[in-house]
Amino acid sequence: MKHARVKDISKVLSVCLFFVFFATYSWAEDLEPPELTSFSLNSRIVDVTDTSQTVEVFIGLKDPSGVETPLVSASGVDNEGSTGFAAVSLHSGSIEDGVWRAVISVSAGSPSGQWKVTIFPVSDLAFNSWGRFGPGDEYDASFAVISNTTDDTPPKLQEFSLSSSSVNVFDSSANLTVRMRVIDTGTGVETPKVTARSIDGDASAGFANVSLLSGNKNDGIWQAVLTIPKNSQEGLWEVVLFPLNDEAGNTTGFGPGEEFNSNFEVISQNDDKTPPELISFAVDKRVANVTQGVDSITVIMHLRDLESGLDTPLLSASSLINDATSGFASVSLIDGDIYDGTWQAIITLPKKITGGPWRINLFPLSDLSQNSWETFGPGEGYDDRFTVIRSASNQDVNADGKSDLLWRSFARGWNFLWTMDGTSAAKASPINVVQEYTWTMDGLGDYDGDGRSDIFWRDSESGMNFVYLMNGASIKNRYVLNFVTAETWQIVGNGDFNGDGVGDVMWRNVERGDTWFYLMQNGRIEISKPSLWVTDLNFKVVATGDIDGDGDDDIIWRKLDTGLIYIWIMENGSIASKYSLRAVSPNWEIVGAGDLNGDETDDIIMRNQVDGRNWVYMMNSGQVLASSLINEVSDLSWQISNMGDYDGDGKVDFLWRNKAAGRNLVHLMDGTAVKSRGVLRPTDNNWQVAK
Repeated sequence: MKHARVKDISKVLSVCLFFVFFATYSWAEDLEPPELTSFSLNSRIVDVTDTSQTVEVFIGLKDPSGVETPLVSASGVDNEGSTGFAAVSLHSGSIEDGVWRAVISVSAGSPSGQWKVTIFPVSDLAFNSWGRFGPGDEYDASFAVISNTTDDTPPKLQEFSLSSSSVNVFDSSANLTVRMRVIDTGTGVETPKVTARSIDGDASAGFANVSLLSGNKNDGIWQAVLTIPKNSQEGLWEVVLFPLNDEAGNTTGFGPGEEFNSNFEVISQNDDKTPPELISFAVDKRVANVTQGVDSITVIMHLRDLESGLDTPLLSASSLINDATSGFASVSLIDGDIYDGTWQAIITLPKKITGGPWRINLFPLSDLSQNSWETFGPGEGYDDRFTVIRSASNQDVNADGKSDLLWRSFARGWNFLWTMDGTSAAKASPINVVQEYTWTMDGLGDYDGDGRSDIFWRDSESGMNFVYLMNGASIKNRYVLNFVTAETWQIVGNGDFNGDGVGDVMWRNVERGDTWFYLMQNGRIEISKPSLWVTDLNFKVVATGDIDGDGDDDIIWRKLDTGLIYIWIMENGSIASKYSLRAVSPNWEIVGAGDLNGDETDDIIMRNQVDGRNWVYMMNSGQVLASSLINEVSDLSWQISNMGDYDGDGKVDFLWRNKAAGRNLVHLMDGTAVKSRGVLRPTDNNWQVAK
């Protein structure tokens, strides 16, 4: 990489920290469910003695991703009364910050007493959801119902008959008509729900089309028309009457009961009692990269049901770290037919969705005879896992969702990649040879946004900066980036400082204290911008990481003489806020930042260089949520030389190195617990691991 006149070029270009200003946009991952900001009722008393009445509920909800329309209902506290779902609409504001109006209808004759409004768990458009029903104890959700009619008696099935004792579905589907007389002398019965199922198999029909033939909801004849599909499972079936409800909330059990004949015979050449079979299940890739935009996972399945044929399968994906999910996949038949065919399912993953390990969920398969799996799939023997990459600074050189190790031998100039797989290196691969000892790997980051970590080289003699764009151990592109004065400017931080999914570089002038940022795009400097001066040279940048969980990596400073920890919170490549975190004895060295507990926020890791204790500040919103001992490694020959997610579980792990002995150990972490340990091959003290 060195060439003639490089020092002359360096002198000419030593002033080159170029000012290139372009508009950028910052995306921050939304991992929080919607916030309930207000809750009120327009009335606390309704009288339903003669007519139905409404209660209007006003619900304030706030979420940066936008709120899905909430579900709201009401039910009796000291009685069995209940309403249906309210009619809900956006009353004012927007789905990001607005007030919703829910109109609850309380039926005439509903039981008197105390009632309560219930908000079902609210979700946002990023799939974050409340883990509870609302509104919560801090809000008064109660109202009183007044009614002179007290109805505490459930409906009664008086008569029940079938139009036929058998149906023939050999050539086409067939209808079976059920007639029922239902009496409820109080508030009146709600429309019954009726279906049918095979007695000796898993087949079933859909819900019947039910209507009131004569009479009224207090005493009426109801007709339910069931459609039994063509070629349904042959044999004995039964009609199932779901629990009858009246408008006061009184209910029965399932029916119709032993006193009524509900059985009928299905005549068909189909005696299929076997659910579909999964022959093969394949995934097109094991890593999805959502750092810059949406990505997708394609699943190819061979499915077979020779007798009845399959219903279209349903698939989705879910994070193994939190409650994040994809929507349902787009599924199509691409070869064969519904009896024996190949299906394609495309699962779409939004930009900046939760990173780490994910699972594909195959919903229980059903055939046209309504035989169904009892569990989700794909099941044992099939690999349903993949990894989502959402960070530009995870040191993953081969895009398998696991951080890797880059080594350089200054004695021989060798550069090696260790692709990691948990506690072992899956493969050790040579990259190339760079003989000049003045060249160092000063930066690691995904500078072109392809989901693979690249290498930022710097020559400490000439000031030349050189970039390797990587694809595993192969260099897919290499080039001179620019020159920056070697004696005075140092790279002090790497990370995604503007949240665009591309790695960036932080500089500092070690003589004056001014700082500078390169915001990268497509492997080049998109924006070169000066930042604040920190003239007290006792302050050093000791780590970078997203300690407030907004998707932008932040800067962690340390005042070496006092131990003060100082924070720059970054947003869109600029300092959004800065503050003192706390002072810690200089005996404690900050060795890095990484997400130790899998909450998508980086934590601050420290090592005591006197007694060997290792400590973590669990961070949340830029503040210390918890302060905990990790363990103690009293032999100070051992140091944490690198941190990364070596097993792809969404939690940072540690590379311990005894440089004098040339020994390397991996600790796979689960919070403060070491869940697994592994010994890596030794490397003598001429080798340096990049970080």
